[in-house]
Amino acid sequence: MLDAKNNRLYYDALLKAPVGYTFNHAVTTTYSLDLEAILLVPIALFFSADFDFNAQQNRDDLIESLTKASDHISIFCQRGKIKVPTPYNKLIAFWEKGIHQVQMPQYDQSFHPKIWIIRYLPDEKKAPAFYRFLCTSRNLTASRDWDLAVSAEGYVESENNGENSGITEMLSWLDKQKGKVIPVDFFKEIPKVKFDVPSPFIDIDFHPIGISPKRENPMIKEQIKQDERLVVSPFLKEGTLNSLLEKSHHLYLFSTHYELSQISSSFLQRIAPVFQFSPFIEDAEKLESMSESDEIPMGQNLHAKLFIDRKGRNITWYLGSANATTPASRGNIEFMVQLKTTNRAMGPTPIKEQFTESMQSGISLFEKYEGESTETDQSEIIREQEIRKLIHSLSGIEFKGKAEQNIEKLYDLTIFIPQSDITLPQGIEIKIKPLPEKHRASVKFDSNSSQEIKDFTGYEEVELSPYLIIEIWEKNKLQHQFVLDMKIELDSNRLNRIFTSIINSKSRFLNYLFFLMSEETPDMPDDEREASRKKGGSYGDEIAFFANTPVYEKLMYTASRNSKKLGSINKLVERLTNEEDEHGEQIITKEFLTMWEVFHSFSKQK
Repeated sequence: MLDAKNNRLYYDALLKAPVGYTFNHAVTTTYSLDLEAILLVPIALFFSADFDFNAQQNRDDLIESLTKASDHISIFCQRGKIKVPTPYNKLIAFWEKGIHQVQMPQYDQSFHPKIWIIRYLPDEKKAPAFYRFLCTSRNLTASRDWDLAVSAEGYVESENNGENSGITEMLSWLDKQKGKVIPVDFFKEIPKVKFDVPSPFIDIDFHPIGISPKRENPMIKEQIKQDERLVVSPFLKEGTLNSLLEKSHHLYLFSTHYELSQISSSFLQRIAPVFQFSPFIEDAEKLESMSESDEIPMGQNLHAKLFIDRKGRNITWYLGSANATTPASRGNIEFMVQLKTTNRAMGPTPIKEQFTESMQSGISLFEKYEGESTETDQSEIIREQEIRKLIHSLSGIEFKGKAEQNIEKLYDLTIFIPQSDITLPQGIEIKIKPLPEKHRASVKFDSNSSQEIKDFTGYEEVELSPYLIIEIWEKNKLQHQFVLDMKIELDSNRLNRIFTSIINSKSRFLNYLFFLMSEETPDMPDDEREASRKKGGSYGDEIAFFANTPVYEKLMYTASRNSKKLGSINKLVERLTNEEDEHGEQIITKEFLTMWEVFHSFSKQK
């Protein structure tokens, strides 16, 4: 965001493995979670691919990376903040065991950190493990809001350096919430990692907030009065701003027009001038001249959080998830990175000038705020608090489910809801339905008694899910909806059935097999491949990659050059053995299974 034209960070590039290394495991945290957006995340980690395609294409590298996602990626998010995907994609099922929802004790507290800790292992055994740490203000969603991020990386050295306690304490807190889901190697190795410091900074430190009494907000905790301070925050509270102002001789404030309008004019005059995020940039995608035909226009709001202090020559940056609000300092779980430098160009005044100077287009990122204070309707604030309390209460319910096969070999779902004694605000009703449900209406939730919902029947196994859509209705209008999980035992073969519903023919199997051996990706989506097959094209019954190369010879080549791939191939064979295509024929022929026996025992060792 500091230099939007020349210094942009792309999520896919930040996740890719460095040369000579392979992705091993990642731990990431987010406040809100978009189940559609995370479908693309594993492809960057496992195959260093870009996010420049539609997940509905069912590319082979996408499918293969998703089958591994839950075993290698741990996502922590706030319970009640998973977005309902539209439409539902059955590939979401591969993420289920990797998503861990955190329920906060109070309705006005948030699990709000946005970090990644990624472990990569060397291709050469003697080399050390490699870690990358990312801290952003961005959630795991499809949002295109303006953000700031910092990336640091380093190798595991021989001795503990005592520099990364903030990261390990955060990981320990997460591990306790969900019963030890983070690999032990993280706790052994991260204390030994010497993270690089992004230029032109000379020191880096890590600050989890709210996980223990000693882990306070470092910006608020600071007692030394700063010469000057710069604050970028999309959300504001006057009390927090006052604390920041009292500990600085001069404060530059950057936020949005709406948030600034909620602060009293008398207080803003103590800071003046203050700056608002460009209204033109916020709505730019809605302009015909700025829109793209293949993109749905979205607002581009301010989401970055940045605090810069200067005391003499010493300049300190804090960036991460914490806003200039009371909850960010007391109640929330947050994470901030601290960077230090003596480079004058990184001080509050130069950065303020950079934010407000006009680009070649004549547009500046921020402009002077000249609005008036607006009194928020107190009834709206009260209603918002009521809804937040309700979402928190609903998120605390332990939903249970049971899927039973009927005489038609389809599955009927029963949802069990215990008595909750939740008091619904006036005019509000709650409705529930399974996440994959496309046709049936949601069922009203009874807040005063236990409940068994048996309205959802006749599902294929691949349509079952442990997730429910919780809807909040007011005056017959859907106002809010979110996703919660329920405790349910689903057949262990369900994920395999989902896989085989996509890799469902001999040609798809052969293309997938050659992808695993080559790690090349077909550019042709499934619908184009099918059209080509009907026309007799090369994506029909012929092999698309390594055409005219016998399968046996290619397997021999793979076994000799990269035998690790045989393990993935064996999993593919196990998934598809005895599976039939739409014509009732075996997807994997007996001839291939006989040939595979030559490699089977060797693949089990990989």
